[in-house]
Amino acid sequence: MDIQIPSKFEQSLDEHYGNLGSKIWAYIMGLFEHMSNYMNNDPAVLRLPDDDVLTSQLTARKWSMTSKGKILLESKKDMKKRGLKSPGRADAYVLTFGKYLTEVPQCL
Repeated sequence: MDIQIPSKFEQSLDEHYGNLGSKIWAYIMGLFEHMSNYMNNDPAVLRLPDDDVLTSQLTARKWSMTSKGKILLESKKDMKKRGLKSPGRADAYVLTFGKYLTEVPQCL
């Protein structure tokens, strides 16, 4: 099962990221960089379950740069070309904690 960001959220107006998916993944990866604080008895921002598949999926995707200098997360199509499966667990994890970055219009 592929988890995809709805197309209306695909484009990002962010000056650093080529699309919203890349921005959300980068935000979560940034939080992981600060997990060493947890080892110093500081509260953890995020916790990973003991799940080797999730850990593998979170670390398998590559990053690239567009011709306009924006950061892009590797597409699932490109991952498949490298012989990797779709990162469904990682997408679910990232979208769970990155959902605040998307604004869904309120229905009246």
